[in-house]
Amino acid sequence: MKTNKSVLNFLDAHITTMALIIMLSVFIGFSTFFALRLKNAIIPDEPAHFYISQLFSTTLGIPSNTDKSMTLGMDNMEHNPYLYYWINGRILDFLRLVRPAVSDRQQLIFLRLTSVFYSILSIIFCYLLAKEVIKSRWGQLLVVFMVINTLMFVFLSGGVSYDNFINLFCFAGIYYLVRVLNGKDFFSNSLGWLVCIAIGALAKFTVLPLAAVLCLLWLIYVVQNRRQINFRLNWNWKLIILLIFSILFTGLNLSIYGVNWVKYKAIVPACNQISTPEQCNRSVYVKRAIELNFPKPKLTLSDVIKENKPDPLEYLSDYWSVSMLTKIYGIMGHKDYIPDLIITFYRLFYFIVFLTAVRYWEKPDYLIGSLITIFITYFIVLLGRNYSSELSTNFQHIAIQGRYIFPVLGVLYLLIVHIITWIPQTFIRRLIIAFTILLFFVGSPMWVFLTSFGSLANWFA
Repeated sequence: MKTNKSVLNFLDAHITTMALIIMLSVFIGFSTFFALRLKNAIIPDEPAHFYISQLFSTTLGIPSNTDKSMTLGMDNMEHNPYLYYWINGRILDFLRLVRPAVSDRQQLIFLRLTSVFYSILSIIFCYLLAKEVIKSRWGQLLVVFMVINTLMFVFLSGGVSYDNFINLFCFAGIYYLVRVLNGKDFFSNSLGWLVCIAIGALAKFTVLPLAAVLCLLWLIYVVQNRRQINFRLNWNWKLIILLIFSILFTGLNLSIYGVNWVKYKAIVPACNQISTPEQCNRSVYVKRAIELNFPKPKLTLSDVIKENKPDPLEYLSDYWSVSMLTKIYGIMGHKDYIPDLIITFYRLFYFIVFLTAVRYWEKPDYLIGSLITIFITYFIVLLGRNYSSELSTNFQHIAIQGRYIFPVLGVLYLLIVHIITWIPQTFIRRLIIAFTILLFFVGSPMWVFLTSFGSLANWFA
């Protein structure tokens, strides 16, 4: 009897850890399968990311532009964030050192497996973030369950893409900021979020709006709680390293974006500001603009009204929201796979969450308010960028990708679970949780493999 009781106590104490390990194992299995078996040019923009990574492996600095890099649209490597490619270059250097005769395919797979590693760390940070906000241990696991069963997230994790690198450091940056807002060690966590977001911004400039809102939220918190915060510094090796890294990565950001702004009056200069017209005309983006007859100059809101194009609200409701769901919960790369009817149920799911939030709205504390602000701000910025792109392309829906919301995907799912916990009726709350679990399972990689593998088989080597 004592033995049985000890076993039950052990299971009760460690069941969430075991569940997390199982979920991580499932994620690792599917993302690794994609990494090992997907053919080239299936993952979005993978050929470009791989080629630029190989270029960076030829030098410890920043390589010069080549005809191929210009063709791929990477026309100003010295003025673009480059950290992801620089790290990939060092990884490829190490791989060639260990195995000099390594093939391009083997290099590609090795970088893909690195992406899997980045996403594993992203999921772990997502779980840690959930633990900071959600009291229920099963609610914490539900957030992770939703992430690992978001089809495009898993699919993208098996490819060479800076999105996986960016997702990791955005997840981590938000986590450390939340620790600050929860009253944890002020200096180490403040430097932690700064370092993480600075690293993310060194990979892609779209992290900058997130960096700005995190900085603003941190500043407001410090001003409001200046009497409660312990500003006394206790120097240790961890704090010194974080301080050095924060100075280093902030300085590198200024060396790119600060110089660009001073010299070109732009965060990232246009091709024609730094290259010849002949060089710029090689770009895949220029060729696409010519082939699809993009308007010059881009449409204005006045043009939108005159030509009966969708205004921002119409665009959001009629096209963008559905398209984003399709490209988050389906596989949308150079090949398309959309689960039959599943998007309708995801729309229903988000409608239920919205109604729940309205019906059981509770005034949020600063922490939850900050998470809501982070998500809404990033959502609006992404929508604005996409609508601006539509004005430039005459609403031909170019470069509208669900993966661009992934830096705040963990925040979205955390808020959803938090909203569900507001429901006072136990039966209704459990019913919605059951619907959530069923929906994300049916949209998961496992279900896709069980039901639709045959239709995807030609994607694999």
